[in-house]
Amino acid sequence: MVEVREVAIPTPGRDEVQIGTMFSGISAGTEMNVYRGRAPQWELRRDPSTKLFARAAVPEWSYPLPYGYANVGRVLAVGDDVSSPSVGDVVFSYTPHQSVVVVAAVGTIPVPKGIDPKHGVLNANLNTALNGVLDARPSLGDVVVISGLGVIGLLVTQLARRAGAGLVVGVDRIDSRRALAMGSGAHIVIDPGERVAEQVRALTNNRGADVVIEVSGAPAALNEAIRTVGFGGRVVAMSCRGCQPRPRPALGHIPASAARNRAADPTGPGAALHARISHKQSSRGLCGGRPWRGRPGPVRFHIRHVTLTKRAA
Repeated sequence: MVEVREVAIPTPGRDEVQIGTMFSGISAGTEMNVYRGRAPQWELRRDPSTKLFARAAVPEWSYPLPYGYANVGRVLAVGDDVSSPSVGDVVFSYTPHQSVVVVAAVGTIPVPKGIDPKHGVLNANLNTALNGVLDARPSLGDVVVISGLGVIGLLVTQLARRAGAGLVVGVDRIDSRRALAMGSGAHIVIDPGERVAEQVRALTNNRGADVVIEVSGAPAALNEAIRTVGFGGRVVAMSCRGCQPRPRPALGHIPASAARNRAADPTGPGAALHARISHKQSSRGLCGGRPWRGRPGPVRFHIRHVTLTKRAA
């Protein structure tokens, strides 16, 4: 079940800060997987050196579990050894849904003045989008197809345009999302029920896409991504729905297109860029931008308006 609990607020340590939450972003896909018990941490533990999950006597998570990772708040107090941030600063941190949080000062990212603090919760999504685009490595003039136009897909759309893509094609079955994609940098949008691969072939003189970034997590969408990419192109899978076993992708198309496929890591840049771009560097660079380009931001509601329900067995 989900419930709101009152807990004692700790005093920040020497290198920590105490933050009063202004906004805490809900990541619907990830948090519903956690709520439904599908996250691997409920049964497994991740080895800190290999980063691999494995069976363990004690799993990584247990109840009660405070969750969430997109907090924007104002610094209330700082430890003796903290030089930045300062009391009163508005910062982003990867911390749970709590009215007050305490976190290491180095784990905070300043929200620049002039940026609406509620838009700061998108920093986590923006990092995920950036890592996907860095893994995709689009070149100037490339044809880039983005499948799935939710929050991350729309951010990927904008980043693909900023990376120099010559043609950005958005794919989603929801009309309002396709409309948002057109306002976020897509040149063309397609309903996935309208033969995506064939339409992209028609747009590219039968060459196919240079890059397809699959964000929806739907197995059928990954199959179509493999069909859509051209010879020597790249398919990047950024999502899976609970990472449950799924039908085998359309592997028969891979030899014909000689496509390269990879899974993007949402927690950091790919290996080729990891030594040059840190997680915090990418966060700071993105926080200073305008991720929504004047389009609607997160939907806001107060915690007391949330209906708490028991999880189905």
